Amino acid sequence: MPCRVGITTDPKQRKKHWESRVDGFKNWRTHGFYQEKNDAQAKEDSLVQHCTAHGNRGACYGNAGGGSPDEKGWTVYSFNYTRVRRA
Repeated sequence: MPCRVGITTDPKQRKKHWESRVDGFKNWRTHGFYQEKNDAQAKEDSLVQHCTAHGNRGACYGNAGGGSPDEKGWTVYSFNYTRVRRA
């Protein structure tokens, strides 16, 4: 089962977004709140590397970017899913 890791300034909206984009959505977790985007991005990268190295959550995906680096208040999240829905 694949895993997705990301960062957002609006975790409720982001969860809702992913629930509508994937099948088998489960195991939503948050992994901390960070004022600076760089800190949140570093945590996201670390989670992707850990999941990939240990294989404990299946294939793990994350994308750098999204949102202005000047924005404050980032949440790191992850979840598992079965597959991405076709558009």
